[in-house]
Amino acid sequence: MKKIPIYFLVTLNILAVVILWIAAIFSTLSPNVYGWLSLSGYALPFLVIINIAFLALWVFIKKRFILISFIGLVVAYKPIILYCPLNSSTAENNLPKNLITILSYNTSNWGTFTTSPDKVSTNEEKMEHIVSMLKENDADILVLQESALSDYSKPVSSMYEYADTISNKNNRGVILTILSKYPIIKKEKINIESNKNACGAFWLDVNGKEVIVINAHLEVMRFSMKERSQFSTIVHGNQKDKDSIRSTSHTLIEKIYKATKIRARQAEIIAEFINSHNDTPIIIAGDFNDIPNSYVHSTILEALAKDGDEKEEGYNCYAHTGFGPGYTFKHFGIRVRIDNIMCSPHFTPYNCHIISDINTSDHQPIVCKLYMK
Repeated sequence: MKKIPIYFLVTLNILAVVILWIAAIFSTLSPNVYGWLSLSGYALPFLVIINIAFLALWVFIKKRFILISFIGLVVAYKPIILYCPLNSSTAENNLPKNLITILSYNTSNWGTFTTSPDKVSTNEEKMEHIVSMLKENDADILVLQESALSDYSKPVSSMYEYADTISNKNNRGVILTILSKYPIIKKEKINIESNKNACGAFWLDVNGKEVIVINAHLEVMRFSMKERSQFSTIVHGNQKDKDSIRSTSHTLIEKIYKATKIRARQAEIIAEFINSHNDTPIIIAGDFNDIPNSYVHSTILEALAKDGDEKEEGYNCYAHTGFGPGYTFKHFGIRVRIDNIMCSPHFTPYNCHIISDINTSDHQPIVCKLYMK
């Protein structure tokens, strides 16, 4: 076997760096303007791995070429660290007092929509697991999606003094719920132009201060169970038919792109609402159905920023205080962080993390402590 020429490897390495930069730049731009390039963020983790592999390769072959991938990764540092932050947690004895604990969770209708992978067989057992998790975390505010309040959900709702819900414009489909230890003053539906998904704002009285909590469930990919199963088969290498792989991949990418364009508009609508209330402390949480490096995230985060003598940035709480990729969806071979908590600079976030030891839903809860300045 002939040795691969060094210049060929250098060319591949440079190409990998350029593609990484393209993904870093275009992933947060509007899909309605930049089209398919906006999907490049989905490739970011693989491009990072490729560049790290080149970095390791040059250590053993030609150390002087290490700079290619090193510079490539340094330039793309911000989007990389957004995808996989490396923050350390703050010790409990170093946390400020009077923190607000907020927990966001797509409950999959309290587990009834999901076949639980942890062998929990009944809906009652699933609810017991959810109640146990919530008691352990003792959140002050629960922001829940796919979570209709009923007699069945009373073990959870009875834990909180205040509760309210919002559904989509047709009053069907996704139900958004907020459970709170603080009084709920009023609510307003945010029309994100969706037949099944929903978004709503709740005004809370938090120790005498008005706070807006936005509960968002943005456009889903609408993969059928068959398509999810086919994707899982491809990911695990069990699908050998190239035509089937090509057909399934094309269908899934088309659906991802279509949903991405819809979510872009929904994010703009939410940003308009935030901008119209930018003097009020705002928390937005929920199931964004989009990756961290996306136009949805950048649009909402930019709206949360506060203008003044010096512009104060809003917080993606997990990116600012979390550690690791923090997957909130890990089914059918799909591993992504699509559930989020964000806040305006009226707050400082601490110790945002994913609760990974409960599997009653196809999502994992995300929880964060917030200090209101």
